[in-house]
Amino acid sequence: ILSHEPEVGDVVAVNALAGCGKTTTISLLCDQVKMIHPYKDVLYLVFNKRMKEEAAQSNKFPQDVEIRTTHSYVLQHFFGVENMHKLNLVRDYKLEDIQEELDLISECRSIFSKTLQELGQRGEQVLKRRVKTIAGYIRNTVKQFQASCDTRVEDKHVFWRARKNTNLTKRTKWRGLVGVNKYKQWARQFFGVIHETCLYIQGGHERSFAVSYDGYLKVAQLQKLVIPHHYLFLDE
Repeated sequence: ILSHEPEVGDVVAVNALAGCGKTTTISLLCDQVKMIHPYKDVLYLVFNKRMKEEAAQSNKFPQDVEIRTTHSYVLQHFFGVENMHKLNLVRDYKLEDIQEELDLISECRSIFSKTLQELGQRGEQVLKRRVKTIAGYIRNTVKQFQASCDTRVEDKHVFWRARKNTNLTKRTKWRGLVGVNKYKQWARQFFGVIHETCLYIQGGHERSFAVSYDGYLKVAQLQKLVIPHHYLFLDE
């Protein structure tokens, strides 16, 4: 790995198990780069804060190598130091927020109108359970999209349970009334609010809508965030 001489624009991937020395190898690569190109910028992105602290305290890396977590780097460079604290960050989207933003109760009341009428007084309880399940499927669809390199929600991102419309039982046959296209539409609509919120905050405005950590990373990717470093190392 150390003897490989990458060309400008090359992406080099190293696949190795835990304890094989990936981080040590990266530190040696950083030394090598700074020795040959002392004035070039090197960015080392790690998975979490613990890894960042370990790398910074190890004294293995040159002093002028910037060591950051991916999330903190994007927060600072996409939103700016003056705006990054305006984000209402969450680890996961709340089902209640999805239901409210997409007005799922009204939509599902229309979709299941016939079966709800047949259920009589039990209809409202059944509707609430179905809406909660559907909100969960939408959340999982958005999460799979955020973890992809795609630019918009597609069929492949739709949560597998939402796509499974065969061999349904009497209890789950209602799923057949909601197609993949509907989930795709809902997920696109919900992520559109996330995207809009991030751009609004980037512009210096306040907005309380909750955004997940992977949500703002995805927005930064879609907005083609520029990373102004000559060398970029990613660990895990």
